[in-house]
Formats: sequence, C-alpha cells, structure tokens
Amino acid sequence: MKLPTVNCHTNYHPKQALCPWCRKNKVLEPHSFAVLSGNALLMDRKEDCGSADANTDGFLHLLWHGAHDNGKGKDR
Repeated sequence: MKLPTVNCHTNYHPKQALCPWCRKNKVLEPHSFAVLSGNALLMDRKEDCGSADANTDGFLHLLWHGAHDNGKGKDR
C-alpha cells in the first residue's frame, strides 16, 4: 500500500477531492472520509524540527469523518 506520507518540513493535503488511494471516491468536506495519522518525534524547539528518539512515545490515530447533510458517503 502506498499512501501519501509526510516527512521533514512538509505536510500533505489532497489538492483534488479524490481519495489518494482509489482515486474514485470523493473526500474532503462535505463527504465521508477517513484520516490516518501517527507520529513519534523528539522536538528541538530552537531549530523547530523533530527527530526519532528512544525517549519518545508514539501514537496512531484513526478518525472517521461522516458526510454532512448535503454530502455523500456512508455513515453520516
């Protein structure tokens, strides 16, 4: 599985309202979509940058955003 990933000083937000995986289903407001995020970084506030370190705890977060009243998708 190859999904968009974030690294260094970049972020990812789809430029088109299409699923980055199947390229068929609409995502973003007002449609239904899932958001997967995770991280484990030790931050250097002086340089405003982070890196992996044994002193960090990680997290994995899965969010379901149901469609709004005028949107399309399952599990509104």
